[in-house]
Amino acid sequence: MTVIATAGHVDHGKSTLVTFLTNQKTDRLQEEQLRGLTINLGYTYFEINNEIISIVDVPGHKDYFKNTVAGFSNVDGILFCVDATQGWSQQSEEHFQSIKWLGIKNIIFVITKTDLVNESINTSYLEEKIKELNPNNFKIIEYSSKESDVNEIKVQIYDTFCNEVIFNFEPNVWVDRSFIIDGVGKVITGTANKNFSFDTIYCGEELIETKEFKSTKETFKVAESSKRVAVSLKKNKNEFIRRGDLLTNSKLKYFDYFLMKCSNSEDKFETKGDIRVYFGTNNQVINKIYKLKIDSEFYFLIKLSTQLPGLLKNKMLLHNLKNNSFFGAETVYATNNIYLIKKLIKFSKSGVDVQSDEIFTFIPKQFNSSKKYISIDQYVVSKEKISNVESEVSKNFVEVNKTGVENYFEKKYFIESENIPKIFKNFSSLNLVNNQLQKIDTGLVDFELLEQISQTLSSELAVSEIDLTNFDKEAVKKLFMNNLLYRVSQKIIITRDHKNLLLNIINSLSDEFNVNDFKSATNLSRKYAIPYLEFLDKSGVTAKTDNDGKRKKLI
Repeated sequence: MTVIATAGHVDHGKSTLVTFLTNQKTDRLQEEQLRGLTINLGYTYFEINNEIISIVDVPGHKDYFKNTVAGFSNVDGILFCVDATQGWSQQSEEHFQSIKWLGIKNIIFVITKTDLVNESINTSYLEEKIKELNPNNFKIIEYSSKESDVNEIKVQIYDTFCNEVIFNFEPNVWVDRSFIIDGVGKVITGTANKNFSFDTIYCGEELIETKEFKSTKETFKVAESSKRVAVSLKKNKNEFIRRGDLLTNSKLKYFDYFLMKCSNSEDKFETKGDIRVYFGTNNQVINKIYKLKIDSEFYFLIKLSTQLPGLLKNKMLLHNLKNNSFFGAETVYATNNIYLIKKLIKFSKSGVDVQSDEIFTFIPKQFNSSKKYISIDQYVVSKEKISNVESEVSKNFVEVNKTGVENYFEKKYFIESENIPKIFKNFSSLNLVNNQLQKIDTGLVDFELLEQISQTLSSELAVSEIDLTNFDKEAVKKLFMNNLLYRVSQKIIITRDHKNLLLNIINSLSDEFNVNDFKSATNLSRKYAIPYLEFLDKSGVTAKTDNDGKRKKLI
């Protein structure tokens, strides 16, 4: 399936074009039909060459611009309608700026109502717009609902938009509609991008319970390309889901502050006045926005009125409501850390060009740097920084434990609690146990032996059995004493890396879960799943809640 959206000024023929292509009207609200005006998003589709092309029809009127931008989320391309008798108009420019800053690169300019003009149509202004957009694929076509061949238009759309892969970031669905159907209950719809799985769905950190999901003429478990989907929800706490919410395949934290890299290097966007932020199908007005210059690049720090999910590498559209100007930015960092925020605001007010490693121990991968870095999820850490932090923490060992490791790292290095175990994996002399530091006696521990054992076990949780009697007894004992090796059962030995992997998986599960949930998340057989769960119980990470194996998280 390919998903495209319309765009263009009010009354430039968007809905008429959609009806022409599909034989269906998308204006379903009574007010829309009475006024002859698209107000909310409309949805329909047509088929060509065994490909389903789904269309999101957006409003053109300025009063419904919020709905318009919501329709642009996760689409493969744009049908941009321009009236042959009116040319480029006010909402044409607003829609175009939105598409430009959101980074949508596949576009067809459709010159509509060509039967109403007698002379040849000048398209030079559209060619200039194409240069500004710098698209991957584009066409300019002329069309009349009364005279054009519908099959020819469909072929043009197919050739331009189909077989394009444009989404490389985390699989998701931005919810664009939420409604009740009698006898079915709560239904939500949206566009699923590539590789979204419907086996496990989260909204933020809440596990979503579904009854069924559907797409046009098909049932599936994984969206292998962009798809329009409808999901019916079980009647429970999922009732809260509405337009602007984000569905993902793993837990995602929500944040108050976002750091965004500007789409160009020019510092022209006026931050005074009310700023509306568009993110997926979500939009909200903010009053706090700060300009920063980091590593000679421009960034915005925004404080949201309502939290948004920490989805990085996504485009945000900023709209200054005072002067009706637009700006685009890519999200690179999200945080609730007030200590970091205070420092960023201080840098913003000073107007100085700061270096990223002055602010972050964990640096977003999008930041440029000449140093050698260690990759940790969506972040990087310089090897030099790791060494310096490890040395400093070792010197202040007692203070760190007294303060609490999580509190200390958040305040001093701006590292939030869920990322602390990840950085400790790179410390050779320090271990983290129940939010307390333990020193590893590097003079006594045989790290070569540890590496040898690790390679034998494999990096996966389904580790190979190993006979530790083949190694020096005292050296092995010291590995266990320093929490570098763990005995899960008589036959299962794991390293600290394996335990950290287990902890990350537990963090991704619901607060209460069962054995099957754990098996699904780890892709393990019962041979490993049960011993691992019993090990986590003994370690104080989880605890049984009943005799059927249900557990709750203690971390």
